[in-house]
Amino acid sequence: MLYDAGADIHQRGRLGTLALTNTGLYERDHFVLATCAAAGCPVGCVIGGGYDKDMADLVYRHSLLHRAAVAVHRHYRL
Repeated sequence: MLYDAGADIHQRGRLGTLALTNTGLYERDHFVLATCAAAGCPVGCVIGGGYDKDMADLVYRHSLLHRAAVAVHRHYRL
């Protein structure tokens, strides 16, 4: 499975309208990855979107996917 963990849905994303917070992005990513891990389904992830003028904030948002992946990896001992 390929998971596109886009950041457009963040509350500060210029294109999204779902208004998720950083916590919401992390929880979304953790949920998707944990669901795949529990099912034994390998998953590749890509990041994209966000389009924030504050590059540090955008980089942090994208890092949430990697933080969620580490948490899932530790839990499932993949």
